[in-house]
Amino acid sequence: YVNGFQVAQAQDSTLTSGDVGILAGTFDTPGVDIVFDNFVVLQP
Repeated sequence: YVNGFQVAQAQDSTLTSGDVGILAGTFDTPGVDIVFDNFVVLQP
């Protein structure tokens, strides 16, 4: 969710274990700060 709107969703039942992560960045603008808050992963 970004500002109260869901922007992405993913589901893959073939992956039974492992790790998750998120990544963001820019190649064009130096000095950009990117902050992730309340990152949540749920098991259905």
